[in-house]
Amino acid sequence: MRGEQITSPSSQNDFVLLDLISLEELQEIQDSFAETFDVYSLITDIHGEPITEPSNINKVCQIIRSTPEGLKRCRKSDMVLGSMAADNLRPAYQKCLSCGFIDASAPIIVKDKHIANWQISHKSIGVNRERLIEYSKIIGVQADLLLDVFEDNENATTEEFLKALDFLWIIASNISHRGYSNLQLTKQLEFQKSFEKALKESEQKYRMLFNRMKSPFAIMEVIRSQQIQFYDGYILEVNPSFEDLTGLHANALEGRTITEIFPLTYAIFQDLISKVSNSAQPEKFEIYVPDIGKYLEGMFFIPWNNYLAVIFSDITDRKISEEKIARNEKRLDLLVSQIPAIIWTTDQELYINSIEGSALSVIGLEGNRQSNITLDNFFQGSKTKADVTQKHKEVLKSQNSEFELFWKDHFFSCRLEPLFDTEQIVTGVIGICYDTTEIKEAEIQLNAYQNDLRSLTRELSLAEERVRRKIATLLHDDVGHNLVALKRDIQKAMKNNKMTDVSNEPLYHSLAQVNKIIQSTRELTFELSSPVLYDLGLIAAIDNLGEEIFNPLNICFNIYGLEKCIVIDQDVEVLLFQMIRELFYNVIKHADADMVTLYSGVENNNLWLSVVDNGKGFHDEKIFSEKKGFGLFSIRERLKYYRGSLHVKSTIGKGTRAILTIPVENCQEWDGNKNNDY
Repeated sequence: MRGEQITSPSSQNDFVLLDLISLEELQEIQDSFAETFDVYSLITDIHGEPITEPSNINKVCQIIRSTPEGLKRCRKSDMVLGSMAADNLRPAYQKCLSCGFIDASAPIIVKDKHIANWQISHKSIGVNRERLIEYSKIIGVQADLLLDVFEDNENATTEEFLKALDFLWIIASNISHRGYSNLQLTKQLEFQKSFEKALKESEQKYRMLFNRMKSPFAIMEVIRSQQIQFYDGYILEVNPSFEDLTGLHANALEGRTITEIFPLTYAIFQDLISKVSNSAQPEKFEIYVPDIGKYLEGMFFIPWNNYLAVIFSDITDRKISEEKIARNEKRLDLLVSQIPAIIWTTDQELYINSIEGSALSVIGLEGNRQSNITLDNFFQGSKTKADVTQKHKEVLKSQNSEFELFWKDHFFSCRLEPLFDTEQIVTGVIGICYDTTEIKEAEIQLNAYQNDLRSLTRELSLAEERVRRKIATLLHDDVGHNLVALKRDIQKAMKNNKMTDVSNEPLYHSLAQVNKIIQSTRELTFELSSPVLYDLGLIAAIDNLGEEIFNPLNICFNIYGLEKCIVIDQDVEVLLFQMIRELFYNVIKHADADMVTLYSGVENNNLWLSVVDNGKGFHDEKIFSEKKGFGLFSIRERLKYYRGSLHVKSTIGKGTRAILTIPVENCQEWDGNKNNDY
């Protein structure tokens, strides 16, 4: 409908005449006017388009308008005449620009808007028969058709026509006023309809919101007693969430006061209602309601005069969580304060914003959760091989970091980790320094004990070797020489007996026994202490040892690398020889190998010896921690005394490689002249 468009804010001026008055009523007024004043009458829009049907039609005009050219000229004349009337805000008249009849137009204006023109035309004034004949040629119609219907009225005057025009203006003005009244009425009706519709929709939305609200909600009327300053709320309406909160149906809630519903908490609610009623300002609250065993937060407010509304939120779970968090934080604070460590946090700019821990007292500081100091200031006076600031910067890139610190006569072991927010974005660094002074001192003492033990083990090994050497020397120099002398005496006696025909059979037996004792003595001498080691050096002694041990067992032994030994401390030579001998015996006992090779060399002033077999191998992950690896463990510990090392690599089915490495200062090849200290 056009009326609906009028009431729209964007189209309040978008209306036409028929929106304000019905066509039937308009046609009836027009017909009556035309008949009374015997004029041709027509109401058009501002563009000259007819709104009504012509009244008291001028048959000449009817024929003219039936032609294209005539219709075009008539509409142009109507529009021009209507514009004149609208511009002047009053009726205007002129000769028709089409045929020549006298025409008049009264504007219909509503709310300062020109919406229509009421056109009238006299049937004879201004035109004669000669004009009709001439005009018929212009519009292309037979002149007889116009002349036959022309009503020539010589008594008609312009003054009478203008009187009719004045009356037309009165009627047109009346139509304008009626139209404006209709417009206002239409707007009012439409506004009322729109308001009622909006009100209904608002009520529906309110009701839907009221019923679907997750938060308990109630509307109440204020009850007050000025004598005793008593305030209460009379429940008018509650939503389903309020029912769930109290465990009561709406029928059991509505019509009761809030203090009746919450008798154990009435004093708090009365105070809240009093404050809101007196100040007319909303009042927030957070309380524990023992009536329902829940924590509630909410707000009282005044929706309209003498009424209150209250909205609740059940925060029981949150409060329980907060209490647990508070207890945990208290425990954590207690724990942190007792930990023998220093704990700190930084922001992304690496400013320290909290410092905790009992170890702070060790360095003369106190805990502070609002420190805001720089790392340089905090770690001032500490000693470390690490760049503390750079370590913190690395952690900001989500990389954990560890370093050692010596700080005011105390050792600390430090660890840094990134701090994350809820979106896993790094917001800073958390660091912890454990006071490891006692551990460090224990380690130092333990290392000293270990060094003493290694030294003792070395001395024992060397002492054992010295004893072995002395025994071997005694066997070689005394026992061996005496046995050789005895052998010569027996041989001499046998020679003498041969000359005297005395039987040498007993002497032959004694000589065999002496030879056997000499051989055993020689073997025992080599087993106790290899003379080759002292006479020819380490490499020659190892070569001799390998042949003596492996050849009888049909194990192929090869030696590669150094052709001559290098000049090293004889104590070291003795220990290396003992270690190689122990490795050789390990091969015999465990490897089930048929080939053993020793490699040797010097690299960067380090002598290295490698024993390689092609035996069955073993799992080498825990070789130094297992009981069966005690021999290897002993070798490794003895080497540590000389800053040496032992590395064992073994694979099942592929044999074993044991590498001994020991630093040798001022390495030189041996020239063959060796001084023995034993």
